[in-house]
This record gives sequence, C-alpha cells and structure tokens, in this order.
Amino acid sequence: MVIDFSKVDLKEYPVLVLRNADGTAIQTLGYAFNTQLSIYYNEASTISFDIPAYVDGVKTPQYDSIVGMRIVDLAGWGQFVLSNPSIEMDGVKEIKKCKAYSLEYELTYKKISLNEDVYNFWNPVMPNMTIMGIIMSYLPSWSIGQIDSDLIGKYRTFSIDNANLYNFIKSDVQQTFGCIFDFDTYNRKVNVKSVSSFTATSPVYISLDNLASDIKIEEDTENIFTCLDVNGADGVDIRSVNPLGTNKVYNLDYFMNTGHFEPDMVTKWNAWKLSFASKQAEYYNTSVERALKTSAILTEEAALTVLVGRELASLENLQAVYIENLATLSTSSSDYAEFQLKLSDTNMKIAAKKVEITNQRNLILQLENEKDLLTNALITIQISASFANFFTADELIILDRYIKEDSIEDSSFVISTVDSYAGTGESNTLLNSEFSFSGGVITEILGVAGKRLFSIKGGTLIRLEDSTLLNANVISASIEVVNADETFVLSAYLSNGTLDGITFPSGCISLTGRCAGLIFEDATPDPDAPGAYLTGTTIHMEIATAKMYFTKNTTAYEQYSVEWDLYEYGRDCLEKLSSPSYSFSVSSANFLALDDFISFANNLTLGQKIYLDLSGGKVLEPILIGVEVDFENPSSLKLHFGDKYSASDSTFQLVDLLEKSISMGKTVDTKKISYNAFLDSGASTAVKQFMESALDVSKNAILSSSDISVSWDANGIRCRKLDTDGSFEPEQIAIINNSIVFTDDSWQSAKMAIGKFRDNNLGDVWGFVAPNIVGTLLAGQNLVIESEKQHGGISVFKVDSDGASLHNARFDIENGISHIVLDPNLGFAIGSYPVVTGGANPVWDQNNAKFWVDTSGNLHYKITRVL
Repeated sequence: MVIDFSKVDLKEYPVLVLRNADGTAIQTLGYAFNTQLSIYYNEASTISFDIPAYVDGVKTPQYDSIVGMRIVDLAGWGQFVLSNPSIEMDGVKEIKKCKAYSLEYELTYKKISLNEDVYNFWNPVMPNMTIMGIIMSYLPSWSIGQIDSDLIGKYRTFSIDNANLYNFIKSDVQQTFGCIFDFDTYNRKVNVKSVSSFTATSPVYISLDNLASDIKIEEDTENIFTCLDVNGADGVDIRSVNPLGTNKVYNLDYFMNTGHFEPDMVTKWNAWKLSFASKQAEYYNTSVERALKTSAILTEEAALTVLVGRELASLENLQAVYIENLATLSTSSSDYAEFQLKLSDTNMKIAAKKVEITNQRNLILQLENEKDLLTNALITIQISASFANFFTADELIILDRYIKEDSIEDSSFVISTVDSYAGTGESNTLLNSEFSFSGGVITEILGVAGKRLFSIKGGTLIRLEDSTLLNANVISASIEVVNADETFVLSAYLSNGTLDGITFPSGCISLTGRCAGLIFEDATPDPDAPGAYLTGTTIHMEIATAKMYFTKNTTAYEQYSVEWDLYEYGRDCLEKLSSPSYSFSVSSANFLALDDFISFANNLTLGQKIYLDLSGGKVLEPILIGVEVDFENPSSLKLHFGDKYSASDSTFQLVDLLEKSISMGKTVDTKKISYNAFLDSGASTAVKQFMESALDVSKNAILSSSDISVSWDANGIRCRKLDTDGSFEPEQIAIINNSIVFTDDSWQSAKMAIGKFRDNNLGDVWGFVAPNIVGTLLAGQNLVIESEKQHGGISVFKVDSDGASLHNARFDIENGISHIVLDPNLGFAIGSYPVVTGGANPVWDQNNAKFWVDTSGNLHYKITRVL
C-alpha cells in the first residue's frame, strides 16, 4: 500500500469518512474509537474501529449505513473497504465492531480466465494482450501507475480457469514474473516493482537507545487459516474421500474458547468434532468398500472382455472356418459329415459361452448396484457430518466469521490418466494360489457386518508359490472377505515390481474369487484410532479360485489412494496453519508524532530498508513491510520487517517478500509446508514409497520398438540398435539432463560427451569430452591440453587471453637430425638429435648439444673452426 508518511498526522485523532462506492461522502465517523491501523507493503492493509449506536441517548448519525462494502477514508493514510461489521450488545450499550481492508480488496470480487498461452507482462505501446493489460481490463476503476522497466517484454506461460483475480496476482503473477504489486488507494493506481531491482535504504536509524522500546518475535495472526481448499495436480481433489463431501477441511480449535465464542458454541464445536471423528471412520470404511467394489467391477469387466474378445471370438473364428469348408465340399463327401459334426459342436459351445457372457454381465450390473448403494451411504454420511446438524442458522453466521479460507495445491499429488505404453492390461484365472502382504501397516476394520475388511499401507505383496509370478511394493491395498461364502475382493496399488518375470514401475492388481483361508498375523488392538481396529504387519491368503486383472493404466482405486493421502496431507497442513505463526517486529516510540524526528517520518517508505541497531554494534538493514498504529495510544508504533531475524545472515531482499504473502485470496505457499516435510514426519509411508519410486515419470515413457530403438523416459532419451539375438548392441547414445553421451560398452563407461561437465582447472564448462577430435580447422577463444607424463605428473598447454603457456613440460623442435629444446628444468639447447638423455631424470647430451644455456645462466657452446 502506498503511504506518504510526511502527510500523516498522529498528533490528533484521525478523521474517518464513510463513502459510497462512487467516492461521495456519506458521513464523518466522529464517534469512532479503538481505532487501530495496520499498513503493509505487498499486503492488504487493515483498519479496525468501533462505533457506538447511541451517544448521550442520541443515535449515531448514519449508524445503519455502516455496512459491508462501504468505503472508509482514513485521512492521509488511504481508503479501505468494510468487511463483515459485527454488532455487540450487552443490554446497556450497543457497539458496531468494524474492520476494513485496503481498497485493493476489491480485486477479490473478480474472477479471471486465461487460455493456455505465452503472455508478455507489460508493453506500454501494445498493452491489450499483456498480463497487466488483461488484469486492468477487469478493473475499470483502476489505472496503471509505475512499472519497473525490466518487467517490460518479460514472457511467461499461463493457463487459468475462473481464478480469483487477487489470488492470481499474488500467487501466480508475482511468483512467476518475480515482481511485487503495490496499490495507491487514493489515486487507484497499480504500481509494480521487480524483485531484482535495487532496494534503497531510507535514512532512518532506529535503536534501543533512541526510539525502539523492544525488539521481539511477534505473533502474526494474519497467517492463521481455519479452512483449506485442498488440491493436487490435474484435477486431483479430496471431494470423494472427505466426510463433508466438499474439497475443504476445517480447524477452528485455536479460536474455540470462551474468549471468542459463547460456552454453548464451544460445546457444540467439540460435539461436532467427536461426531466427525466417528463419521470419518465410518466414511473411511464405506469408501474402502466402495473402492473395492469399483475394483471388483474392473476385474469382472476384464473377465467379460476375455469372454467376448478372446473365447467367444475364437469359437466364432472356428465356426467361420467350418462354414467355409462346408460351403466348398459336396454333401456326399466323407469330409462333409466330419466338418458338420465339428460345426455343431462349436455352435453348442458358442451358445454356452453366450450364456456365460450374459451371466457375467448380470454380475457386473449387480456389482454396480451395490456400488450405487455405497455411494448413497457416503452421501448420507456427508449430510450427517455437516455443520448444519450441530449449529443454528445464527450460530453458523458467527462461525463463518472465523472461517478464514485459503487454498493449497501440491503437484506431487497427481494421477497420470493413462500409461503411454501399458496397453489394456492382463486378465487370467488363478487356482490354489497363495498371496502374502508383509512389512506394511495393515488395519482390520472391525464391526462391519458379515465381512472382514482390511486396509494396507506400504510393505510388499508376494505370490508365495513363485515370487517371480508377482513380487511388488505396495502403495495401498484393501481386502474384503464375505464370511458367509468366503468370497473376496482384493485390490492393490503397486510400484516397482515384477509380474510373470517382467518388471513394471507401477500398476494396479485386482482379484475376485473365493478365499480358502486368511491369517492376520500379530494383530493387536489400535486404541488410538477412531472406531474399532486391529493393526498388524502380515497377512497370508490362500485362494481357491479367483479372477485376476493387472493393469499399468490408472484405475479408480489408484485415484482413491492418491486422493486419500492428499486429504491427510491437507489436514496436516491445516493443523499447522490454524494456529499463530510469528514474525520479526520492533516496538518503537511513535516518531511519526514527534517533531524531533520529523525527518524520519519524511523519509520513511514501505518497501525500503532502514537501519536497525540491535545493540553490540550489530546494525541490520531490514526491509520495512508493515507499520501498526494504535490511535488510542499515539505514543506507540510497531514496525514489521520482511524476514525473521537471523544472527548468521542479515541480508534482506525483496524476493523474500514473495514467500510472505499473507492476504486474503492468496494460495498457501507449498514451500512453506512442503509435502516432503509431511512425508518425513512419517505421516504417510505409503505415499513416501510412491514419491521415491519412478512411478509417475515412468508412466510418461514413450517407447519405439524396431531395429532402431528409441526410448524417452525418466532416464532421458536413449538410442540403441537391436542385435540379432534380441539384445542391444553395445554402442549407444543417451541424452540425459544437459549432456549427450556416447558409449561403446553398454554403459560400462562413457566414451564421449557433449554438454556440461566439470573441469579441474576451469570448473563447470560446456563443451566436448572425447578421445579424438578430427578435422581441418580448430577455432576458439581458449585452448587447454592436459596430459599425464610417462614418468608421472601432468603437463598442460594453455592458450587464452593472457597468451600461450606450457606447464610442467618440455618443448621440442626436431626433424630427426637437428634438435632444439626448451626445458623448464634444464634450459635451452640446440644440437644434433637428441640433445637430451636420461629418461625420468633428463640431462644435456654434451656430445650432441652444440649450444646450451642452463637454468643457472651458464652458457655452453662448441666452436667449429672454419678454414
């Protein structure tokens, strides 16, 4: 927010003027008291004040006009928009509690959409298709102020669908372009500053010896959020696994005390929490059953595909062959009768197969009806868990004032909709098989009528009769066994496994059939979990008969697994965000109201640095991002800075402010509460396995298979040629990160590289690393040739801007007859070849040398008399 501190006067109580949206004054709020002001740079500033309904028995003028969306003009400071005024009555007096946000709050009213494209940030000559031009088209009441020149012509890619405009500016534009928006509320101008621009230091010096009364870490309640809209990437959300049936999670525990609510409200909130916990267990159980039912449908549909596409099609092919033969044979032929018998037998098998197909379709229809019943059960739970079942309409309004919403998005939670090389999957029938889950967290959900229900996180799944038939890591799995007939459904979301000897990075396996026995080893009660549960680490299953379906393509069960982990992650994030965080601040004497410090007020600027003496000669230059004033106590002044104090690093930069956006409409920064930190806490070991595997990038692999094989996956792009035995020839090429690499021994070593590499002399460089470079011309700015000497040591020849140099080496010029030598250990010599002998310890060959100068400066030469 743009503030001219030289124009504010704190010697007298400020004048507040209530205005209409068109700026016309309605009333001066002369009876306002408890006025407090918080001004922020790169943030929505706030003002709060109280207005009595009556003064000396006379109703306050325009009291009823003080409603939301009115504009409050605080003289000299700026204009603010009222939001949710509340009324407090105690039977004697009535007071309206008011809070207003700086005028840029109007931007939260707007939604913006952008087609996926590359956009220029700003071009003053052609503004229409720039990001700033598009933003301003939504804000006809605002205009462009100052924009840093290095933001002009800066391009980025966006794809936005119906996003909150303020959220888009704060969370996308600022982060992507590296800039900060600052709003002039009096002139309705939007200024934008690049974070790479120079940050000036104002001539303001504050220390404990002059103005500062204390320097401390302050509680920052603006960072508290009580509701999160939780999202992953590519449309992944938590609606289907959240007992509320929405994409939001709530936590008002910090406010649920008699300091904020009536005791009855606190009691009701605690009752809702207990009910929600029990509903959550029921919802989880039901959602697991529904996920299993979805897996059963998938398995039976795969079996139906086999019946129709393989078995029936095979019989119909035989039928066509027999009909063709019968059509070409005479009825009196001996073969005719034989083919007729075969045709009749095949027709009988086709009829029986069609009955089997009809029964299979009826089974799928039954499973879909059961799934619909479970869906309705989930909807019933959603209704029963809603706030409306616990709070009255008036109480919901009060509760809503404490629901501070934000959104969190983590692209780590993503579901690849299809594996690019997986195919449709494999379906087959199992007889007398054994499976074992071990090493993970296995939970048996008790109290489910007529069945046993298990949920599995992490560990491994092995087919016991032969681990090569199936051996994989488990991300999540579920098992349902019906007690009456031992029929079962098993569904598992797997990673890094083998199936029938073939490895796979990820996949989903589903089984339906009859269970001959199930042993849940080391099961113990779990007293901490909601509902009735047993936990253990190992399950052995004996399967009498089953249909098995395996696919690398995404399944509904995989989606459920990712969504449930996203839900747990969102709740964990909200647990941290729903209570106060703390920021660096300074309490100071209010030099804005002191004549002796008028120069301080005239030079103070938000977004610039000031000098701050912490004592002991330690002077920092933090960026001033906030000023808080209590007009009831004009002697106090609180300053906020752009970072927490660090004794090891006193550097403050504008870019740090991009991490600290705390206003309404902002998306919570996932760097602040990272998914990796959530996993490191041990909250979800199954998802940790998923993240550590190559699952999601492997699903994006693109392969070609012919004599020349090209693959594109998480390991880069590889080019290979198939040998006659089906293996790859040893000579191969790979494009990995920033390098193109060649090998001639199937990657036992790298033969040649083009790209970025590390040189001992030059550090990180771009270029070629190769045993031979052949050509007719070598041109460049620098040349370094390095070689190991036969007798130890390194020789280096270098040509650069300083000239040519030869290090630790001898320079020879010879033609086999004559020899000229420059040697750093011997000196200079001319003579017959060779003039140097001695191998590892060379010396001048005085028989061959005709002229030489040693390193001590002695000159030696032989004179030949000429007649």
